[in-house]
Amino acid sequence: MISRENILKLKIRQDIYEAISKYPGIHLSALSRMLNIPKTTLKYHIKYLKKEGLIDSKKQDSYIRFFVKYKTGKKEKEILNILREETPRHIIFYMLNNSVCSQIELSKELNKAPSAIYFHLKKLKDIGLINPAKTIGKDEIDLGESYVLKRDRKGNELLYGFTKGEFIPFIYKLLITHKNSLPDRYLIAEVVSLLEEGYRGSPFKNINSRKKAIDSLMDEIYEIFPHPYHA
Repeated sequence: MISRENILKLKIRQDIYEAISKYPGIHLSALSRMLNIPKTTLKYHIKYLKKEGLIDSKKQDSYIRFFVKYKTGKKEKEILNILREETPRHIIFYMLNNSVCSQIELSKELNKAPSAIYFHLKKLKDIGLINPAKTIGKDEIDLGESYVLKRDRKGNELLYGFTKGEFIPFIYKLLITHKNSLPDRYLIAEVVSLLEEGYRGSPFKNINSRKKAIDSLMDEIYEIFPHPYHA
């Protein structure tokens, strides 16, 4: 069996491996531009690194994205891929801000057709990140984990929330770890900073801390995505 050191002895392979390690989820074209390596050459060395078990790949939409094997878990790969796409990334940020959101609301916020928003919500639902939130009466939303959010519903709107409360700290950790390789760096820095303020001293489970973080985050993100119900 060839050792990892021998596999990466060739500088070009070491550069490819280190780039994928630093920017998990990067695709071939971006890697080619970053390292200034022709795609044909890159494909050859990636194939070798995959064969030797150092890197892995996952197809998403029209891209094949690369990860260091055993370093990135399945759920982390899925959410990292999502965070690299603008619309679902903004949906996640908006949901961190508001806890729940509707398709119509997001369509107005992000200036996207309802059909496009539905497509991305379905994608988030398919990977188990979000689910329709349960409604209690007219103005309460059951988010599970023993807490209920006050929220006036507009007609028969379907509201979505994170499937598990643990996804909030999970996304937070992903943003911290990969903030330099993700788009929207300034916004990510603001989101991370405000979440840290709100959640300091708790494992992201304290409702009052969570509300404080959301309230702070609302003030900041409304400048980018004005809330239709606060206009």
